[in-house]
Amino acid sequence: MKADVKTILFLVLFFVIGLALFPAIISVVNNATTPTITKTVTSGNTTTTTTVPNPSYVGSDDATIVSLIPIFYVLVLILVPAFIVYKIYKGED
Repeated sequence: MKADVKTILFLVLFFVIGLALFPAIISVVNNATTPTITKTVTSGNTTTTTTVPNPSYVGSDDATIVSLIPIFYVLVLILVPAFIVYKIYKGED
């Protein structure tokens, strides 16, 4: 088992950056798969709520595929470090 500092640092940074970007990816996917947006406007004592079409909506056919993006992201986040750790364990470079 030979692991250099660069490999361990890469694994840690890959995982930390991956976890930091995960909420942003979830937010973009939720925005792309939501057909309408509810907007609330407050003017003085009057509050008006309107529902408008979402310009980022991908459509009902593509929403299923887009909603799978976080699952594939998590798989990459798990499989890449697992493969590198396996290579370190086996001693291959």
